[in-house]
Amino acid sequence: MRKLLITFLLGGLTIFPVWAADKPPVQVTVADPFIELHSGPNINFPVYDVVERGELINILRRRTDWFEIRASKNREGWVRKDQLEATLAAAGIQPTLRDKLVDNYLDSRFRFDAAGGVFEGEGIVTIRGGYRATNNVTVEMSFSNISGVFADSVLFQTNVMIELHVLNSLRPYGFMGVGYFTNVPDNLSSGDPLVSPEKDDLPTAQFGVGVQYFFTKSFLLRAEIEQLSTLQGNKPSDKFLSGTLGVGFFF
Repeated sequence: MRKLLITFLLGGLTIFPVWAADKPPVQVTVADPFIELHSGPNINFPVYDVVERGELINILRRRTDWFEIRASKNREGWVRKDQLEATLAAAGIQPTLRDKLVDNYLDSRFRFDAAGGVFEGEGIVTIRGGYRATNNVTVEMSFSNISGVFADSVLFQTNVMIELHVLNSLRPYGFMGVGYFTNVPDNLSSGDPLVSPEKDDLPTAQFGVGVQYFFTKSFLLRAEIEQLSTLQGNKPSDKFLSGTLGVGFFF
């Protein structure tokens, strides 16, 4: 819904241009130490040239957080928005309402993830909701259902994730947190009068590592391995290992 609203506010343009094709280019002097020209509007496109401070450039258009520019000798390429901040400020170019809407959209901090995998040899399905507090730190809450042969379990967790930006599209991470584990044996749920198993409700502590691959700025593939320990008093009792693979998106 939010994406559809912003797209409508931006005139129904999926690439969110700042300057329309029928408007003349904006000419500015590079105030940043240098800017890198990529062959396309993505960090995965190679850098093929560099424009030095003091050179004149023409800003042709914007696509998400990338600007297409033309430098001397008809060199054209794409530059990340953060490499033009000093240049735009020095030229007195103030962000328009459209710019602010685009930036707010691109700076989406809420995320939703869904994953499936294995929890000690049994199937697990997990959904997560998170808030990106900084570029590297995200706080997540998750709900998991574990379907076993002899018992079904429910797991609630709160984790703090710390990301490493190795590449713009590839981001390994580590996490740790606490949670609550409820284990319900099948014969308890079935009401078997011959057996009286106990239902376990235990606090947990967990940590793990994973990696995210961003197909776009908002859509990603995620894989992780986690070790979970149930707690009795202040001491860990049972330990469990799980691995999941899933997808996520920011909104």
